[in-house]
Formats: sequence, C-alpha cells, structure tokens
Amino acid sequence: MLKIGEVTFSTSNNKYYLIWYTDNSSNERIDVLTNLDGYNMVDTSNCVASYMHTNNIEKCYGEKNIISGILKIKMESSLSHIAEKKEVKMEDGKFIMNISKENPDIGLLYRRSMVNGKVSGETYQTSLGLVQMDEIQDTTYIAADKPINYDDYETINDVSTVDRSKTVRTEQAEYYSYDELLRRYPQVTHVIDKSNDYCVISSYEEAEKRLNIWINSKEQLKSYDIESYSTDWGPSSENRITGVFLGIGTNWSTYFPFRQQNFTYNLPLEFLRRIFDAINNQPPAPEVILLGHNIKFEIEGFYQEYRGFVRCDVDTYLLAVLVNPLIKKGSHTLKTLTSQVDNNFYLTLEDIFIGPVKFNVLPPEIVLLYGCPDATSPAKLYPYLMSKLPKDERFVMSLEMGLPPIKAMNEFYGMHMDQQRLTKLIEDEEYKVELLSDMFKKIHHTSRNINSNDVLSDIIYNKLRCKVEVRTNKGAPSTSKFAIDRIIDTGYQEITEDTPIPKDILDRNRKVVISGKDLAKNKYPSLVIYQTYKKCKKELGALNRLMKKSVDGYFKFYINQVGAGSNRQTSDAHQFSDTMKSCVIADSPYHGLVSCDWKQVELRILAGMSGQDDLAKLEADPDVDIHRAILSIIQKMPMWQISEEMRKSGKAVNFGVVYMISEYGLARRDYGPAYTKQNLADERKKITDFFNGLPHIKTFLKKNEEFLKENGYITTAFHYYRYFKELLDPTLDEKVAQSLIRSGNNTPVQGTGAQMLKIVETKVWEYIKKKGWHKEKNYDGKMLPMVRMILPIHDEILLSYDKSIPKEEIISMFKECMELDIDGMPPFFAAPAFIDNWYQGKDAAYEVDIPFRDKIVEEYKKGNYLLQGKDYLEVLKEYRSNEIKDYMADLIAKYKTVDEVAAHVTHDSLTHTLIENMLSKGEREKLTHMERIHEATRLYMEKLENNGTLNVILESTASEKDEAIKYMDLDEWATSYTHIDANGDIIVEDVDKDEDEDDLSTVGELLPIEERFIKKCNVLFLMNECLIDLTGLDVKTEAEEINQGVQKLAIPDGFYNVVYVMGNKTIKTGFKVNYIDKELEALFDNLGSNKVMEVS
Repeated sequence: MLKIGEVTFSTSNNKYYLIWYTDNSSNERIDVLTNLDGYNMVDTSNCVASYMHTNNIEKCYGEKNIISGILKIKMESSLSHIAEKKEVKMEDGKFIMNISKENPDIGLLYRRSMVNGKVSGETYQTSLGLVQMDEIQDTTYIAADKPINYDDYETINDVSTVDRSKTVRTEQAEYYSYDELLRRYPQVTHVIDKSNDYCVISSYEEAEKRLNIWINSKEQLKSYDIESYSTDWGPSSENRITGVFLGIGTNWSTYFPFRQQNFTYNLPLEFLRRIFDAINNQPPAPEVILLGHNIKFEIEGFYQEYRGFVRCDVDTYLLAVLVNPLIKKGSHTLKTLTSQVDNNFYLTLEDIFIGPVKFNVLPPEIVLLYGCPDATSPAKLYPYLMSKLPKDERFVMSLEMGLPPIKAMNEFYGMHMDQQRLTKLIEDEEYKVELLSDMFKKIHHTSRNINSNDVLSDIIYNKLRCKVEVRTNKGAPSTSKFAIDRIIDTGYQEITEDTPIPKDILDRNRKVVISGKDLAKNKYPSLVIYQTYKKCKKELGALNRLMKKSVDGYFKFYINQVGAGSNRQTSDAHQFSDTMKSCVIADSPYHGLVSCDWKQVELRILAGMSGQDDLAKLEADPDVDIHRAILSIIQKMPMWQISEEMRKSGKAVNFGVVYMISEYGLARRDYGPAYTKQNLADERKKITDFFNGLPHIKTFLKKNEEFLKENGYITTAFHYYRYFKELLDPTLDEKVAQSLIRSGNNTPVQGTGAQMLKIVETKVWEYIKKKGWHKEKNYDGKMLPMVRMILPIHDEILLSYDKSIPKEEIISMFKECMELDIDGMPPFFAAPAFIDNWYQGKDAAYEVDIPFRDKIVEEYKKGNYLLQGKDYLEVLKEYRSNEIKDYMADLIAKYKTVDEVAAHVTHDSLTHTLIENMLSKGEREKLTHMERIHEATRLYMEKLENNGTLNVILESTASEKDEAIKYMDLDEWATSYTHIDANGDIIVEDVDKDEDEDDLSTVGELLPIEERFIKKCNVLFLMNECLIDLTGLDVKTEAEEINQGVQKLAIPDGFYNVVYVMGNKTIKTGFKVNYIDKELEALFDNLGSNKVMEVS
C-alpha cells in the first residue's frame, strides 16, 4: 500500500511531505521530503529522512528526530485508550466507513476512512503534531525493497530476537522489565547492594528528608545529574527537566521525580527550584566540590527552567578528555569511564529500551538501577582522573571548567539566520545542481544516478579511460572527492591561442559557475563539471541543513570545547562556507553584530615561544604588517621596499611554516596543479630562506620534533598535554610517524592560541555579567540577552549586542579582554569589525585600525564618542584618508618636487597604502614596485594641485584570518560535525561516507607538471582491465616473452582482464590478474625495453 500525505510539527510549524509504504509482510517504509517534485524512490539521499522496518529490524537515514516524531504521533493517537467511534454510510453508491478516536482537551485525534473496504485516508494528531495521509493507493512496490543508498541507513532497533513476554510496552516506548534486566545483566546487581544508599523519592516528606541530608552533608564531593524529555534546549523548546539525581560521595544517591509518566508520585515543580537553589548555595570549593559529567547539558536544562545558571566546579567529562585527549565514540561516557575505575557493569539506555528511548516512562525500580549510579560515578572518577592529570596542567583544567556556561549559551540561543536570504540561496544552489547534473549526464549519454559509485566508476575509468590515481582500502579504483580532484589535477593542460574555448557556464543570475577557460585547461572537462556539481550539491545540502535545523529563525548548532586534539573547539558552525556565513545576522533588529579577531595570532605565538626576539620586537608595533616584517628580516630590506607580490608569496610561506606544509603543498596552493619544477624549487628556497633568516624558529621546531620522539607528548605554553604514544614504537611506519610529528609540532602554537581564546571568552563573559548584559529583555515579544557571544572561531569571537550600547563600549570591552599580556610573548592586538552579517567579518574594510581603536577607547574614557551616531564605514574611511594626508603633507612641505617626495615615501605601511589607493590593480601590474611609488606620488600631488580631495578606497579584501584558515591542519575528526550527548558520548553528524575509504598510504605528492608526463607505463590498470602495451616489440621474440610471463602470473579468479595493445589494435587475451603492476613492469625491465605506453 502507498500513502501520500504530510506532517506538521507543532513546535516548529515545519511541514514535510510523506511517502509511506506498507505491505502484508509487516514491512514499512517512510520517506520524508520538503518537495515531492524531486522524489526518487530508488535513491533517498535527497530525502530529509527515511525509515525502513524490514525483518524486525528498524533503520533510519537523515533526521532521526523527524521519524521518531512521526511514529510517536501515529502510535500515541492510534493506540490511545479513548473509545473508538464508527460511522457508516452509503454515498453515491459507495460504502463509506469512518473510524475515529478523539479527545479535543488534549489535542488527540485518530481517524481512518474507508471506501468500499479500502482505506482512503488517515489522520493522526497529538500535541506533538499532525500526520495526514490524503492519497492512499495499492501499489506493486514492496515496502521491503531497499533504495540504492540503503548502506547509509543507521540501525536504530533490531527487534528480531525480542521476547515480548519480558518487555513493557507503553504508547511512547518499549523496554525490558526490571526482572528481565536483572536476568540479562546479573552483573548490575552491585547497584542494589546494601552498601549503596540509593533512593527514588515516593513522597514529599521523603524528598524533604533526602534533600536536607544532601544539603547538610560534610562530604567534599557532591554530584548532580538531570533527566529530560529530550536533548534539545532553547527559547522555543518544550523540553523540560523530568527529574534530578543528587549524589553524595560514591554511594549515596537520590532521584527527585517531577514529570515521570509512570510514577505514582511526582514532586511539585516548586521543589525543583529548591534543588536549584540548594546546589547554588553549597559552600564554596574546596570545602564542597560540585561535580557533573558533561555539565553543559545540566546548565542548559536549569537555564530552560529558570533563566539562571547552576553551579558546577568540575566536569568529569572535560577532566577525562584532558587526561586522555583521544576523542572517539564511547571513550568518555560516564558509564564507560566509571567501569574502567571500579570494574563494575552499568546499564545504558540502549540496554533497557527496545527502539526509541523515552526516559520518563520508566518505573522507579529501573530508574534506580540505571540512574542512581550517575550521581555517584563522578565522585569515583574525580580522584582517579586528578591523579592522572599532570600537576602543571591544573591551569588548563581550571580554564576548561569555567567554559561550560558560555558553551551552554552558545548552543541554547543558536545563530539568527536571515531566512529570506537563505531561501534565495537555496533556490540559486538548486538551479546550479540541476544544471550541472544535466550537463554531465548529457555529455556521457546517461540517465543513471551519477551519485552512484558504480555509475561514476564506469564513466571515469571505462569511458574516460582515466588512470587510477587513488584506490580504496579494498584495492578498487576510488570515486571519492580526493580521487576525482587528483585526476583533474593530473589532467591539467596548457592552452594556446588556437585552443577552442567553450562558453562559460552561467547560473540563473548570469554569474559564472565554471569559466570556459577552466574547461579548456583540462583533458577531462566533464569531470571539472562533476567536481563543481559535487561542490554545489554539498553547499545545497549545507544550506538545507541550516533551514531544517533552524527553530524560529535560529540555527541550532553544537560546540565541543575540547573537540580537537590540539585543544581547539569544534562545531558544525565552524564548517560554514562564506555563503552560509552571509546568512548569519544579529539577534534582532535592535541588535548589532560584531566580530573581533587577533592580528596574525599564530605568527606572534611562534615568535614568542621560539624566542625569535627580532620578529617579536617588530610585532610590538600595531602598524607593522607581520608578513612584510618577516620578509624584511629574511631579505634584510626595509618593509617599504617589499612589494605586494613579494608579500603574497612570503605570506604563503609564513602560514605554511606555522602549519608544517611541505614545498609540494605550498606549490600546489600558490600555483595550482600546473606548478613547475622551478615553482617547486622556488618554494623550497623560500622555506630554506625562512629558516635561515629566523633560526630560532627552526631550532624550536627541531627541538619539538626530538622531544616528541623521546617522550611521546608535547605541551602548549599553558602546559596542555597532547599525547603521541605511537611515536615511542620503534616499528612505526615512517610516513605515519612524520604525520604524527607534524600534528605534534602544530600543537604548541595552535593549542596555545586555542587556550588564549578560551581565556578571552571567560574574560568577556565576566565583563558581560558585570554589566548585567547577559539578562534577557523583551524584543518585540522575543526574550533575548542584551549581549551574548554567539560563537568562538579559531582566533575570533562573534558577538551580538544591543544597539543602545555604544560601539565605543564594545570596543573597550574587546581591548580589555582580548589583549592578553603573556610573559615572553609579543602583544596581541584585537581588531573589532561591526558588520551586518558574519561573512563581512572577513573583509578588512570593516576592521577598526588598531591605532584608531586605541584613540576611540581613549576618547570614550573622556566622554567623547567617535563612532556613535555616525556612519561607521565613513568614519573608518576618513581616518585612513587623514593618515595618508598628514604623512604626505609633511613630505611635500619638505621636498617639494615629485621625484624628491617619491624618493622619501618610505613608511613601513603608508607607502603601500598610498600605492593601493592611487593605482588600480591593473595599473600596478604594469609597473615595478619603485615605479609604483613614483607614479602614486605623482598622481597624489597632481590631485592636490587640482584642489582634489583624496579619499581612501575601502576595497573589499580578505583579512589574514581567512587566509590562515586555509592552511590549518584540522585533525580528521575535527572536520566532521560532532557534538557530545548528555552522557558525554560523541555524536558525528552529516559526514559524507564512501562505501570504502581511500588508501592514501600509496598516494604520493603531486609531481611538477614536467615530471608527470615524462615517464609512461608499459602497464595501465583501468576499471576492470589491465592494458599491456606491446607496441614496437618484436612479435615472435619480445612480445612472446612478455606473453609467456603474463601467462605465469595469471590466475583464474583475477580481478582484471588482460588486454594487449599493439598500435591501434587491442587483443583480449582471456588472462586474468590481480593488481600486480610491479611484477608486470618487471617483465619489460628484464627485456631491457625502453618502450613506453601511449594510451590517452
């Protein structure tokens, strides 16, 4: 049976279309879409969510919460205990029956309509939402039939072996009975041992007594843990606390229930407030140390209830990550860690529930068995973990423990999205995806699914005959993004005047998507189209995700403050593209948006930690451009003489050194895939010159490498420890070792920067609270804080502020909080930028110049406002114009003539400002640097003579932070969307998965373009064929010798069919081999043949 309808959830008002299949074998499938037009039953990858229930196994793809909601609405309405009503009538010769259950008081409705014995419509409604199936038809499609992307589905329940006589079923969930749990897991009986004082409250009097025991206990270690309806908190969320566990030491625990469905007694909600106050009013540490595990969840829960912050002194999740920074699923959950300490077994919710988890349906005895240990486990973990934490890492620990309230607020409110812009961007991206997909299909005469690995492999390796550059870990030719990018790189070709140039590919706004030149520059133009198609498809998916995960216009993201091995924070919001960033705006029309970041923070940290004092001294001047400063030391020339070309080239090397990039990587970044031997040699020389000119940095990196090899760990300036124990293994593969050393050598700089940002967040948070800005106000019916930090990003803070607060005050706050004074380090200058959307924050035109920033702050202290009530960009423009005017006026007054003035335009920064503002990019390209200075001076003086007014052009240029991010060595698991659930377990979302991972161990560096085509192979492995070139060989002797050798190497079940190539002819041999390229090439080596294969 096929049902078509829609679902609307009451919490979000989001409407989705449903395609619902059922058959007579109890199989079921639900596909959820935002648009029925693009539906493909064979491939559900474009669905918002999909659900398969076959052979008693339930699997889900996409948004599990949507599927869970649909099933819950259906189950709660159809299985309710309300009396069923039947209505039967004849109408137009048809027999019509309506069956319904209804309770308007609780918003519940179930209705099923039948015409002549066949179902014609179904309605399911609860307080959660409405599911309405208006079109129902018989179909030959079997619900058990699997879509082609079925491997991407996640198993959410395997009920094939469940004995229903030993489970308890409610309308919301099904779980094993208490007796069955004890039978299945006898090792859990330690929980109900008499040595433990565990209790689930069953009366008010008991609650009073147990709370007073907790309050008055002299035990140093006390813990708490909350349970809730779900994990989603926020201003529009209906999630609430269902109960609280309080713990004393390692064996006293009590559960205080408030919203438990199957309890005979729930406490009044006023008692929840008493618990909140009791926690916050405990004696300060170290007299009482309050513990929690992933306490961010508890902070959000209590904030949801009271808009107040609950106290926690130590989060054992964060402490565990400091002790063992290896982030992987299951490694830092409360129950896993506790089992490692006391060797006991603890129940998980997955052990208890069969299918969807709904904690508040559990009876008291199971709540005790599962949950009471959660309030004593932190007290077991704390002393154990503290004994493992290096003593000099205590500062980092205290720093981490101050961040959970800040992270909770990041997540609780989310990011305000420009919904109108987001909708348009989605439409634009949909057009590009469809356009490029159609073009690729037409080129290759196919209507098949081009996202299928099999289809793509056939096109790439059989039709296009591309050489296999990358294989999967199973040896098959790869179709991953990396593999396709590699093929495109190797397919680069020079174009000449005679090369035909195809038309540009344009989007619906007439903007170029792919230029004709880019297509002409590659032997595989269709793959260039496919590459762009995949990029656009990924962007479309990300934009759709923004729309789907937005609640009341706010995108709900996750942030893990210890998500990366270097101690950087990770978030799905860190993955935003520029397009996505352009949708992020201030919290309301009454709020402004400001981004503030450090200037070249990594290079400043590197200079300080390495003791490169000459560089640190130059960095003390806020006007100094750090990249020109480094070049001036290396090249031993003044900064005013360093041209923009030299700076651009030097900047790449500077960032490359910080992030440990090889000369191959730099050449690829600077020159693209067509880089030459000379380019490579130039990059190698630049790296050598860098280290020769800055020897302390070279020594610093070398010492780090030696320390890593000797000790298996590295530390930051604040003594954060990152472990690389693998390096202590003498048998470790050299390539793996070098990769680990590179990550390790990145850590002192990147990790120090990460901890500095955390210090700043803490300082900004305290500043906001001191001013009272963290409190909510009513903005047109929406309660929002006056000021809040939206998100930290590497070296930047994005903040929303009430426009009634002067910009000068916000600038003063950032100057006070971000300019850290760290012993042995150069100054860290923070440049604020007041912007309309996050994307503008990368534009240097919006940043306040540091000297002007200091002037603004100084005048503000005197009661003068330089920005408030004025056009922000006009003020910046005027300041920059005056800087040049004042400088040039002095020179002109002293030297008079153009030649003399130009000869003295030698300011470290204003020389370059003058050039950029008097000469266009095209004009600059035609002149040498000295000619540019002269011409810019002439034009300036000529303009003054004609009574012209010089205005600085605020060109839109990317700031250095955007450049730095391109070079960052993001750890593998930090590049995926991750967050931590209430139990401290890692959740990975929206990660593109190939069927098999690439085996990158056999992939070398991309060679210079001259070397890629010098040596051809005699043997070429394609998709399922092995081509062996016998062209030019003597048929009776040499070719026959090769043939005999191939016969000896052939095996009956080989993967590749051997085909001989002789000139323009091919001969199918019937032989089969596996991937044995070296053995086959050896046959030619033994011949002494210099013939090479020429197969396009």
